[in-house]
Amino acid sequence: MPPKDTEFAQGAASGDRRHESLHKLRSGELSLDEYLDERVEQAVARLAGRVDSARLESIRELLREEVRTDPVLVEMVRQATGRTPETRA
Repeated sequence: MPPKDTEFAQGAASGDRRHESLHKLRSGELSLDEYLDERVEQAVARLAGRVDSARLESIRELLREEVRTDPVLVEMVRQATGRTPETRA
C-alpha cells in the first residue's frame, strides 16, 4: 500500500484531470462522448494491470451503459455538463 501522501497526490492529479476534461468539454474541445470516455478511463485506471483486458473492457462498457441509462447518473452528468448522454439503441 503506497504512503498516504502518494495517495493524496494521485487523488489531486485525478481531480485536476477531471476539471481539465470538464473545461475542454465546455470550451468545445471535447464532445460529451469523449468527456464521458475520459471519465470512464479515470474510473478504471486503478484496475489496469490488476484485471485482464477483456474484463477491463467489460467494466468500461458497463460504466458507459450505466451513465446512459441510470436516471441518477444521467442527472449528475446533466448538472455537471449541461448535457445529457444519448441512449444508444
